[in-house]
Amino acid sequence: LEIDKAIDNLKKAKHALVRTADFSQLKLAIAAHESIDPSMYTTESYQTYLAAYNKALEVYSVDSSKQSEINSAVTSLNNAIKALVRIPDSLSLQRLLQTHISEADYTTSSYAVYEEAYTNALKLIQSGTTSKNDLLLAENLLNQAIAGLVYKADTTELLVVCTRVENKYLQIDASGRTPEARYSSDSYSGIMTAVNSAKEAIATGDVSAEDVSELIKELNDAVAALVDLSELLDRIDFLDIYAQQSSHYTEESYAAFMKAISSGITVATSSGITKEQVAQAVSAIDGAIGQLVRRELTADGKRNKALANRLIRVGASQIFLADYMNDFVSFFTQVTLENPSYAFYTVGDIGYFTNGNVEITMGDGYLKMEYKGKSPVSQEDSDTASFAGVTFDMSEFDVSMQDNLGTPSEYSKRTETEFGQERTIAVLTYENEIEGLCVVLEYDTIDNYILSIEISKTNSASVS
Repeated sequence: LEIDKAIDNLKKAKHALVRTADFSQLKLAIAAHESIDPSMYTTESYQTYLAAYNKALEVYSVDSSKQSEINSAVTSLNNAIKALVRIPDSLSLQRLLQTHISEADYTTSSYAVYEEAYTNALKLIQSGTTSKNDLLLAENLLNQAIAGLVYKADTTELLVVCTRVENKYLQIDASGRTPEARYSSDSYSGIMTAVNSAKEAIATGDVSAEDVSELIKELNDAVAALVDLSELLDRIDFLDIYAQQSSHYTEESYAAFMKAISSGITVATSSGITKEQVAQAVSAIDGAIGQLVRRELTADGKRNKALANRLIRVGASQIFLADYMNDFVSFFTQVTLENPSYAFYTVGDIGYFTNGNVEITMGDGYLKMEYKGKSPVSQEDSDTASFAGVTFDMSEFDVSMQDNLGTPSEYSKRTETEFGQERTIAVLTYENEIEGLCVVLEYDTIDNYILSIEISKTNSASVS
């Protein structure tokens, strides 16, 4: 009896023992094990759970377990329970297949993933011999595909940006240059790629909001990367003008100009060039033009220039200088009849013609052709009058060429100020003492055009 009583007291005392740590939450987590059916979950997820459960039992069986160990076991076991993956039955997947989503509102790529997942799941259900794992995989893939469907975006903003880029950057410019000719090859290729991608997206509408933002960024980046060659090409076009006037400049300064032009052409035709390189080429050509040194024209002092046999032309009418000096009235009448569009009037013995910016004065032993306009000289004004092939749009060096009047007898310059702007006027004098004739040409060396051609008798010698 004493022994039995001692055992009973010992049991009661043991039951009354209070653990130092709190095992209550761990006990509840372990108790949940009884309600978990292994056949309802995938093998992988159940094995993960079972490892956590066994660890929890181990911690629970040791009275001296620390509170941190207990808390960790509780967390691991609860997480493993939450992570259990239930094996679906065919009814779950059938309910998911009851609604077939329409393609209309979604991008082609995202809808293709959904359609593939839907078709595969439907085949599994129809086969009737599918395992639970296959059903689970099919259901998961279909749910993922549905979640991954991407709505088609509104492309209005993309259309606005694309249209603006085309209108501003991809039109023929005022000089008649096409965009392909106006921009460097690689930057033009870049903007065309961006524009074509945007147009395709606008036409199909098969883009997401993210795609639209990216396409707009590509357009803006392509515009920023454009290397415009217009200013450089304008400078290169100067070559045609200056080549015709190469004899006007010293060899050294013209060679420097040609070197700058050649470098500019190399830049304009190279790939991978930068805006800075274009700007440097433009600056180099401008500098070379500014450094061009005009060849000085000299006079030979000879006063026997052939003048009498040179032709005077006024519009459609022409006459040799000698014949004009002998009878200017006949020529005045001829011009009046042959050029009805020219205005004319007389004051005493002096006759006047005007056409455009050109005024012509005719008198006994005197003729003056004056240009009253500004540079450049129009073709109409240039065609109005000439002497010995010299027209108003010709320079002093053209005039001095042998095909025209040759080297002048005298050459001088004067400076005038008109409306605050300084002008340098070159005066070229051609004389023939035997013929008794003198021709004086005045030339604006700044704007490069003939101001006047004045012809007169110098003495009473007959003009042959």
